Amino acid sequence: MKPIPIELFGRDHWSTFAFIETQCVDGQDGVAVMEMTRIERMRCDPKIHPQFAHRGTRGDPHPTRLNDDQTITGHDDWSCLDDCEAAGLIENIGSGIHRMYKMRPLGTMIAAQIRLHKTQGGSFKTFKIAPPSEPFVFEVIVGNVGKVYDGPDRLQAMKIYNEYVEISKSGVSRAAHEPVTLMVNGEPEKEHTPATVET
Repeated sequence: MKPIPIELFGRDHWSTFAFIETQCVDGQDGVAVMEMTRIERMRCDPKIHPQFAHRGTRGDPHPTRLNDDQTITGHDDWSCLDDCEAAGLIENIGSGIHRMYKMRPLGTMIAAQIRLHKTQGGSFKTFKIAPPSEPFVFEVIVGNVGKVYDGPDRLQAMKIYNEYVEISKSGVSRAAHEPVTLMVNGEPEKEHTPATVET
């Protein structure tokens, strides 16, 4: 399943993201380590994430609710976190089984908006991302190739970033084994550092 775009995030995405943000705030070095007590709070579909099934897992969980009143089956809280990572809000610095999350700059900004929204009586269902006071500028920079994207479109920047990461890993073309960086307003958002290549 392709990642759900951030524009469609609804109550399930935002509540799960807020839970992880709280764990990062309370965690050592700003990292949310997904221990069993935290895993048990996650809505899990054992058919797609059997490694995270727990004693509270009972059959099919309720579908993920989006902000346009659509629902998606076969999509649980772990899927929501994958979507949040694809959107650049968080990063899993652990593994697929032993997940450890840290906040990204965009995620920290949106988390502050959620906290304000909630303290003013709002809900996760009604939360909408406020437009930034300054427009976002996304850049994708590839080792010896240079800048390959510079513009306001996050989805396009992420698409190009991911494409060049795969090229870097493939070992083919000028971008082979080159570092790839996604910048947001001059700050690194995501970075791919290739493994050392023996010659």
